[in-house]
Amino acid sequence: MVKAADALHACGFRVRVVSVSHTPWAIAADEQVKQQRGWSWTRIDCARATAARVHISSGLRSRLASTIVRGVGAERAPLAAAIRAYSRFHDELVAAVVAEPADFVYAGTTGALAAGAAAAADLNVPYGLDLEDFHPGECPSGSRYNALAARVERSLLTHASFLTAGSPGIAAAYTTAYGVTPVPIHNTYSTDFDRTSDDRAGGPLRVYWFSQTIGADRGLAYDLLGQHAQAQADYRAALGGPDGDTARRRLALSLAISGRKPEALSMLGPLMARGDAAAARCRAFVLALTGDPAGARAAIEAAMPGSSYRMDYFFRQLPALRSDQKAAAVHLGIFPSGPQLASAAPSLPSVASAPTVNADRLGSIDELLRQGRPAQQPRQVASARIQRPVVNRHEPDGVVYSDRRQWLQLSSGQNAAAFGEEYQRIRSRGREILGDISGYVAVGRDRARLLIGPFRNSEEAEIFASDLEMLDIDSFAWTSPPGEIIRKLDTE
Repeated sequence: MVKAADALHACGFRVRVVSVSHTPWAIAADEQVKQQRGWSWTRIDCARATAARVHISSGLRSRLASTIVRGVGAERAPLAAAIRAYSRFHDELVAAVVAEPADFVYAGTTGALAAGAAAAADLNVPYGLDLEDFHPGECPSGSRYNALAARVERSLLTHASFLTAGSPGIAAAYTTAYGVTPVPIHNTYSTDFDRTSDDRAGGPLRVYWFSQTIGADRGLAYDLLGQHAQAQADYRAALGGPDGDTARRRLALSLAISGRKPEALSMLGPLMARGDAAAARCRAFVLALTGDPAGARAAIEAAMPGSSYRMDYFFRQLPALRSDQKAAAVHLGIFPSGPQLASAAPSLPSVASAPTVNADRLGSIDELLRQGRPAQQPRQVASARIQRPVVNRHEPDGVVYSDRRQWLQLSSGQNAAAFGEEYQRIRSRGREILGDISGYVAVGRDRARLLIGPFRNSEEAEIFASDLEMLDIDSFAWTSPPGEIIRKLDTE
């Protein structure tokens, strides 16, 4: 929208931009942009810290609309409910747009599409829409978000005076879905994608735009396929995006998988200087991947005291894996259990054999809690060493973990008995993500906590928390201390 406003302003039109502001890191950047432009800007403060009333009222409205949509489905729900379930700040945007007269309304991105059309109707003027992505395909197939996007767009697109799209591919997707013909506008680079030559195929990526958003995840996909040069290009592109820290950690691991130890350690430098705990754990993997198991043990012991003895076998085996197996091991916790490892250490369990490889992100929670960690078998070493006892144990109230575990906390309070019903309500709101995942309770000295987990690492917990946030389910990371009793909720 900034570039569109610049272009219209340069042509002599009086332009006013309306937007919501609820992301702290973007506020300063927006203010800097505003000071450098000749057009006016109405910014709606929706941040929790500075506009609590707007934040709370919009959240309640969005949740009520979402409840209606869940009850009858996106296609059968009233359009007004579908719009507000899809766009939390729809009403605030419409009110701000119609506050001043206008001859035309041009709206873009998901939450503003319906607001632009509604404001134009109130002003009795035409409107245009900018489709920067194919919104009904942004989430996994079958998600409620996709269904809402399709429902809302179906009611708007054919009535627009014109449509623009971020690329020919996006325009083609909309033509197929709705029979409309958006005009592709390359508003980041002046490259005509249809005429781009492929004489540099296999070289570094030359387009940066989309990678700010999807580079880190696409890079991980390349790493898991063993295509590490492509993965590293995507990670580097994503360093400037909102997931820059995640991209930096993943790039360091990818460089280590490629045998580039100095570059990998240097990549972690800025995060280590900030005291980033995930980077400290990542550094241990970098050392193990590059053939320094002793350094890896020392690094993981410093980051997670008491954990080095459990990671020793994992660290020693990492260098012998194929590069794609290394990526699966350090990112997903999936360790091959085939003959190549059985012959190398016949008496030791595969690190990932418990839990069994599972499609869900929590890694077979129930099995973890039933079995705990498999007992470490005695090893033949050059000097005598006392075998550490297994201190994970089952008690009537649950399972006691000897080490720290990563969880997401959904709620807390004094009455743990009420958590079963509360988790049922939460799961009914997030069935698409939570599915049949069980809830757990940790009862501490001052409060009880409603949890899901445990997760393999903090990055995986962050990804899951982001998914829950899309459904307006609040959660935050919590690490259980050694010796904490965790019990499964009885919600069946």
